[in-house]
Amino acid sequence: MALLERDPRDGADAWLPLEALVESGGRDLELRLRHSHLPKLESTSVIDWRRDSNEIRTGRRFDEPRPLLRLLRDHPDALPGVRP
Repeated sequence: MALLERDPRDGADAWLPLEALVESGGRDLELRLRHSHLPKLESTSVIDWRRDSNEIRTGRRFDEPRPLLRLLRDHPDALPGVRP
């Protein structure tokens, strides 16, 4: 969701520090992101990931999940479950 409104054409500003994603989620979230979620998203080109500087941005295939992400963002109460 944090990448939803970022545009890769913005250059350096398009990169999001990983710390911005894990501020409220703690060490457990950081570990899950680094070892599971981010590698999978990177392998499918949904995101680009600079592992050395811990930054991510939208990848060349980010537009594929974008409509679903917008739907989830715009209707957070439509699905049951815990929301961040």
